[in-house]
This record gives sequence, C-alpha cells and structure tokens, in this order.
Amino acid sequence: MQANVSVLTSPVGELATANVVVRSTESGPPANDAADPVIVRLTRGVAAGDEVAFREFFDRYRDRLFRFLIVLTRGDELTANELVQSVMLTAAAKLRPVRTEAHVWNWLARVARQLIAK
Repeated sequence: MQANVSVLTSPVGELATANVVVRSTESGPPANDAADPVIVRLTRGVAAGDEVAFREFFDRYRDRLFRFLIVLTRGDELTANELVQSVMLTAAAKLRPVRTEAHVWNWLARVARQLIAK
C-alpha cells in the first residue's frame, strides 16, 4: 500500500509531500473482528444477569467511561459519575453478548451519548 504524507519541513510552515510504502505483516495483531474470549464471557454473563460478570464488566469499563463522559460533560464530574451509573444500569438491562472489545466500547459510548442528549 502506498500513501502520501505531508510533513512540516521548515519553521515557516512549508509542507513537503512524500510517498510512503506501508507493508503488512502476517505476524501483526489479530484482526478487529476476531472474538475475544474474555469479552464473550463477560457480555454473556451480563446478559444472563450474572452479578460477578457485571462487577468485572463494571470494573473494566468504569474509568474509561468516566474519562469519556468528563469530556462530553465539559468537566462536570458529578454529572459524569451519574451518567456512568446510568450507562451501567442500561448495560445490565440491555447488553447482549458480543465478540469484540471495540463492539462493547462503541455500544457503551453510544448509550452515553444518547443519555446526554436526553
């Protein structure tokens, strides 16, 4: 794969364009759609009402979700904390088994944005 990249070449802001060749390797990280057994186990457990799975799910995503919500609420920690609780309650009630970390995070972020919009 070949890509054009613009780089700053001087302090006055002149840009130069360079062609860069990107090669993929077979030994790279797994594909994004590869199932993560931990995520599958956690989301199945949450969907089934397993309290231990929910606690692990909560502990795994609470801080990341809080940081995301701090940005969306423009630094309002109280509102961000309340929204974390609301998102997690929604997860306990509506989360279905999924295969990837990206899917879980996208779902949580979408729920957070929908709650803010209300």
